[in-house]
Amino acid sequence: MLIQFEDYLTFENIYLWTNFGILPFWVMLIILPNSKFSQFFVNSIILPLILSTVYIYIIYQIILLDEPIFDVFKLYLSLDNLYTVFARESFLLV
Repeated sequence: MLIQFEDYLTFENIYLWTNFGILPFWVMLIILPNSKFSQFFVNSIILPLILSTVYIYIIYQIILLDEPIFDVFKLYLSLDNLYTVFARESFLLV
């Protein structure tokens, strides 16, 4: 079961599900900004914990895929390097 779940967690799916997960918090802030319910969820630690878990998993996958992690610093050298770094899906999420 975990292997099937791990196969489902591609970089595209992680991007989609994190965006879908954030939308209810934005809707709460827009519709009910002063309610205790929205204040609890917006000011709680739940969302940062979920997002930090996702970031840790993405970094773990980058290490497993042997992506050159320090290529991010080459983006400051030229526009071609910027294009090369952001052509990889893994760096678009981080």
